[in-house]
Amino acid sequence: GAVGVAVLPFLPSSSETAVALHKAGHEVWLQLPMEPTGYPANKPGPGAVFTTMAEDEVRMTVHSAVNNVPFAVGMNNHMGSRATADLRLMTWVMQEIKGRDLAFIDSRTTVETVAETAARAQGIKTGRRHVFLDNDRSSAAIRRQLDEAVYRALVDGKAIAIGHMASVTVGVLEAELPGLKKRGVSLVAPTELLE
Repeated sequence: GAVGVAVLPFLPSSSETAVALHKAGHEVWLQLPMEPTGYPANKPGPGAVFTTMAEDEVRMTVHSAVNNVPFAVGMNNHMGSRATADLRLMTWVMQEIKGRDLAFIDSRTTVETVAETAARAQGIKTGRRHVFLDNDRSSAAIRRQLDEAVYRALVDGKAIAIGHMASVTVGVLEAELPGLKKRGVSLVAPTELLE
């Protein structure tokens, strides 16, 4: 139950998935597609926010995405290495989710991101991804990344790890999460780690 699950909007079962996750006791997050560096070769998916959009388009896109993922307590970015580096765009995004009382986690797909800064400027509870669990989709690599998340939590007092719903990732988490307490860390819902 302490694992938050981010749902991409506008896919055939986005809404139903969000409802099922909520009923199962998980925090539901909207994973908003955002423009990556390398677009259009890298496509973020339906309902994406782009740097070329006008303010009203950005606000409507965010509003529609939130409506498509019921029970969302917050939002994080899917891709977005170009979008999250654009302060004007991220300010509009944050103003829109502030009106819906949502939190924000910066997936940090670029070191040039200003998303967390934009969220704080709007008074939004926010945080950042510290570890990507499964950029390398092998069990051994995912375990190493989980070890990194545990280490960061012990040193810094908290860590946010993001992974995908790939079967290998889910398998590693099912095996390893029950043992976290013995390693000195507690698994908590993502919203508990935000400031």
